[in-house]
Amino acid sequence: PILNKRSEISASATQFASSAVEFDTVQLRQREVEVTNISQHGIWILCRDREMFLSFEDFPWFKDAPVAMILNVEEPSPNHYRWPDLDIDLGLRTIEHPERYPMLAAKGGG
Repeated sequence: PILNKRSEISASATQFASSAVEFDTVQLRQREVEVTNISQHGIWILCRDREMFLSFEDFPWFKDAPVAMILNVEEPSPNHYRWPDLDIDLGLRTIEHPERYPMLAAKGGG
């Protein structure tokens, strides 16, 4: 009976450690992106070693948003950026080539 308890404890500890590593990996990935600057023209985000500019002209949702909401950015999956407080999701291609992805909000539609 003592061996069974030790095995159960060991299995639980291994499962917990595995969950903690998985959680840390998700948290780390979400922290790899940050807003580095906000100006009158737009915002800059840094993801790993790459800085990208999002102009207010191309991404108008950010223009009047509170700074705290703009700063709250995450990368839930590679090359996918999310601002949960603003309900904005953007892919890398959209950021790099906004002209290829016309947005209704930019035209005042909805």
